[in-house]
Amino acid sequence: MLKEGDLYGFEKALFTELLNMYESIASTFMQEVATEISNKLAADAKKSGARKFEVRPMRIRLGTGSEISWTLAF
Repeated sequence: MLKEGDLYGFEKALFTELLNMYESIASTFMQEVATEISNKLAADAKKSGARKFEVRPMRIRLGTGSEISWTLAF
């Protein structure tokens, strides 16, 4: 693209790829941290005698406007 003189097309493609990379990295880290936090909360709940610990589906909107969602499993 850039070699053909299409600077706008190059910038647009680069921007799209960077956003996709950001969303992928953010999604991965958020899911890992949420799993760690939920595991700790479940252990604390069990230790304090709670009979039930329920995990619900989560949905987060990133700064890019896209949403990531997941459900944690134990």
